[in-house]
Amino acid sequence: MKSSYLIAALAVAAAVILGLSFYTRLSQDSAPAVEAPGLPESIEPGQAAEPVRPASELEALEETPPSPAIDPPVPVLPPLNASDGFVRERLPDSLPSAWLEREDLLRRTAVVLENATRGEIPKRQLAFLAPDGPFPVLMVEEPGRERPRFFTDPAGYARYDRYLDMLEALPPEQLGTLLTDVTPLLTEALKELGSQAPVQGSLLGAIDQMLAVPVIRGDIELVQPKVLFEYADPSLENLSDLQKQVLRMGPDNVERLQSYLSVLRESLSR
Repeated sequence: MKSSYLIAALAVAAAVILGLSFYTRLSQDSAPAVEAPGLPESIEPGQAAEPVRPASELEALEETPPSPAIDPPVPVLPPLNASDGFVRERLPDSLPSAWLEREDLLRRTAVVLENATRGEIPKRQLAFLAPDGPFPVLMVEEPGRERPRFFTDPAGYARYDRYLDMLEALPPEQLGTLLTDVTPLLTEALKELGSQAPVQGSLLGAIDQMLAVPVIRGDIELVQPKVLFEYADPSLENLSDLQKQVLRMGPDNVERLQSYLSVLRESLSR
């Protein structure tokens, strides 16, 4: 299993959350309808009928039309080279301060997104977010067996809990809406990397990769042909680096991530 510096929950979340723009979406309720006056259905004996109103007067008393809908305000974006302050002001407090201290936040986010779309891991960009220490591995000695067996240690799954907590702090529907605000800047940053893919298509591609990761409850055996560990099951070892990192978070966190991403994907696809 290759050592990774990527936090799987942030492979897509960083590409999204770090480009958030927290704008209040305004809406205006329609004005209440005014019922037009009408003639009584019947006139009781001795009751005087109301005089028939002129057509012009009736038209003036007709139902007031609803106010026209007001589109949400379009944010005024700064140039990409001057976007760090704009982004920092709109980031949730739950994000690691280590990210905020860096420069070219949207360009770094574009790198994460572009790599994640191809199933790769931008180690240099996200090394500072890595959990402490290597992923733990269990070594099991069995009687009559010449060599020990190796398995992923479930104790290592908890290291990723806080990243899922951070991601879930922002509702996925809101995240899908907010991503639209910085799409032009992310598009420009992707073009600098030579990518002509639209932001939404790149994001959906990365999400689909992580949704395809199997949720495995039980022992996951490893082999060590040389220095690095690999999955003994070829179907797992053949997963992309990004997918293997998601798998390394453990079944509970994989389910949490996939549940979040499913809602986010639906929001982005509307």
